[in-house]
Amino acid sequence: MADAPAFLTKFAPILDELQDREEGSKIVAVVTMTGSCCPITDAHCMAFDCARELLLGTDERRPVAPETFGEVLGLLSLNGDKHVGEKLRMKGLPAISYWDRAELTTLATSERPWMDFNPLREPHAVQALQHRWVNLRFIRYALNGADDVCKFQKWRGCTERRRSITMGRPGFTKQVIDGARRHGVPLDTGYFIVGPELPDISSTAVRQALQEEHGKPPEEALERLTGLLHPRVAAWLLRSEIYAKR
Repeated sequence: MADAPAFLTKFAPILDELQDREEGSKIVAVVTMTGSCCPITDAHCMAFDCARELLLGTDERRPVAPETFGEVLGLLSLNGDKHVGEKLRMKGLPAISYWDRAELTTLATSERPWMDFNPLREPHAVQALQHRWVNLRFIRYALNGADDVCKFQKWRGCTERRRSITMGRPGFTKQVIDGARRHGVPLDTGYFIVGPELPDISSTAVRQALQEEHGKPPEEALERLTGLLHPRVAAWLLRSEIYAKR
């Protein structure tokens, strides 16, 4: 029998308390995304932070979903080594292995009790949560960047049962909105949600920054990588020298 995914243990304190609570919503949104994350950057985590705020609402902004969620979880899955290796090989760079990327994802999300690495397929993770917490209702939202949504027209087919959150990106956000409207996808139901444009921190830019910081004093290098990478992720990458200048 396969080991249960670690996210079940990490989320247990939150979901046990929610399930035992006598009042309030028993509905949980699960925001899922699959990416290469070679390496995971602060922008990946910021996208989940923003999605969570959109679904829970803030003091200044009402939630955008039709349901009132008792909690919002985030699960990040990773593309396999073959896909990532081929992509990086075209750039003349080595790829971080799947399990090392998984470790970095765990480090980057360690301070977010509601977010974790997902070793399963996105729908299967939601099924695992529903199986464990039978008195809660889980609703999945697929999270994507606006550039990816434009490329594959991911607004198509969004319904109450197939929900999506798109994080805006300069040059692509308007294309997403226009494309959704052309195909009759409503933007006010909470099933296809377009979020704000976030700072653009690409993994490519991070790999370049790691090359530039190679060989410098660790404290200095870590300071310059602040805002791009979680400190523990940055320290791991600097130690590994995977993107050191050759």
